[in-house]
Amino acid sequence: MRIFLVALLALLILLQYKLWVDTKGLPQVLRLKKQSSQLQQQNEDLEKKNKNLQNQVASYRQGNEMYEGHAREDLGMVKQDEDFYLDPNYS
Repeated sequence: MRIFLVALLALLILLQYKLWVDTKGLPQVLRLKKQSSQLQQQNEDLEKKNKNLQNQVASYRQGNEMYEGHAREDLGMVKQDEDFYLDPNYS
């Protein structure tokens, strides 16, 4: 009977070690949860970016106004017979 109790106690200690200390125990579970939450955040950010790009594509397909706005803001487009004034405080 005494050997059986010692064996059970040894098994309990071994299992507790594996749970709390071993790299395949609780520490790995915590690392995986942290990694999972980081990946979920990245996915949410990418979904927002994709939605924004889809909206831009839809706007470009609707008409030329979006092209003109992009050309004016990003490329400095000026129409013919149009005067352009540069604000020195504009950055």
